[in-house]
Amino acid sequence: MILKGIKKRCVIAGTILFLCLASTTFALDPQKPLEQYYLNEWKESLPQSTVLSVTQSKNGYIWFATYEGLVRFDGIQFTVFDVETTPEIRINSISVVYEDSAERLWVGTSGGGLICVENGKFTSYTKESGLVDNIVYSIVEGKDKSIWIGTPHGISRFIEGKFTSYTTTNGLTNNSVKAFCSDSNGVIWIGTDGGGLNKFENNRFTAVVSEEIDDSIDAIVEDKEATIWIGNRTKGVTCFKNGQWINYREGLSNNLIRTLHVDKEGVLWIGTAAGGLNCYRNRQFLTFKPSHALSQGIVRTIWSDREGSLWIGTNDGLKQLKDRKFFSYVVENELQKSSAKTVFEDSKARLWIGFDGGGISYVDKEKPYSFTTKQGLVNNYVRSICEDADGTIWVGMQDGGLQKIVDGHLTRQAVPERLRQVGINVIFKDSKDGLWIGTIGAGLFYFRKGLFTSYTKADGLSDNLIRAVAEDKKGNIWIGTSDGGLNLLKDGKITV
Repeated sequence: MILKGIKKRCVIAGTILFLCLASTTFALDPQKPLEQYYLNEWKESLPQSTVLSVTQSKNGYIWFATYEGLVRFDGIQFTVFDVETTPEIRINSISVVYEDSAERLWVGTSGGGLICVENGKFTSYTKESGLVDNIVYSIVEGKDKSIWIGTPHGISRFIEGKFTSYTTTNGLTNNSVKAFCSDSNGVIWIGTDGGGLNKFENNRFTAVVSEEIDDSIDAIVEDKEATIWIGNRTKGVTCFKNGQWINYREGLSNNLIRTLHVDKEGVLWIGTAAGGLNCYRNRQFLTFKPSHALSQGIVRTIWSDREGSLWIGTNDGLKQLKDRKFFSYVVENELQKSSAKTVFEDSKARLWIGFDGGGISYVDKEKPYSFTTKQGLVNNYVRSICEDADGTIWVGMQDGGLQKIVDGHLTRQAVPERLRQVGINVIFKDSKDGLWIGTIGAGLFYFRKGLFTSYTKADGLSDNLIRAVAEDKKGNIWIGTSDGGLNLLKDGKITV
């Protein structure tokens, strides 16, 4: 099968309108307290709430394994591949996703074998193809580009289009292989369910024996210092450094470790079976405060994307941790081609955007909402946005009209006739909680305690087309005009 549009969920139609503080690739700032990272959550958008595995492909897609299908996320919408849409998927229960260096996506299932997605084409592999078992627990690529597949009945190694199988008869201590790690030296580390830790080196399997390692291992990872970390079933985490195995349990929220991941800054992230997400940085273990969504529950998988965000798969949906450095917003709006004219952040950290023909939208926790003439906006050409001391959002339009949004409800403000007939370029709140309204041709208006005062050329303004308004520390008002330069309003008098 060739990849096409399949089941799509959480579609947000719109136009990309705003990039904030763009930067190069970055990870989560390792100096920040954990609670200062921004948290995104998805649950209803997924076909099923348990996310078992996450990876990002080279083309930018984020892929998820769930009990109800393979899910692809493009930053806007979720697309589901399952038995109904994709013949090569024989069972909906997806256990693991992994992309190799050749940009092939490998998809393991819980009974339907292995699937390879290459150049949009799905290919299925089962026991009939040489796979040792149709249940797949883990996948990794070796230094020789071979693909290692862990199953309940041993390992299958895929190279040059053929499978080779390894079991206890070949030196494994247990056939149930739950975890892999291919380290920087080419050693394949193997975590088993009941047989402890194995490794494949110099073309042979050997058992790694230490009292610091559990018999059942669900996760293995190598950090930037070439230290190997083991996620134990009962003994917390164990690391192998300078020829010694060192076990850590104190400081962890739970000692049953489900997954391990090292981010771009070298921080070790630890997913537990009952204590949520932990991390190890600056030689100490950190946990989230009890009130945080990631302080408890099962964390099954962790992955950091190319922008440095951390994706966390749990039994209660998908989570994303990221710094507030780079945001790309998409707003639902039928007027797709309109450009953004003004941007404003209110006291609740909501981002408001005024469009040239598309009305006004705001983003609350990265979820967009919109107002256009269909919702009562006078017209869709928004030039200015401001918030007053009461939290009311004021909106000025190009073709006349001053409106306000209170608790999500849009109403029109009664204004002098002259103000009603002209466009509004700027709205500015001063230290006295008054609003300065700069117009397109009718001068400047001041609104406070229900009363309007106007200033025009007749009052000393150099021009009636106002571009900008600001207040200095002494309470003086500075007025930028279109053709008359800068004006100063001080003690009720205007000077140019």
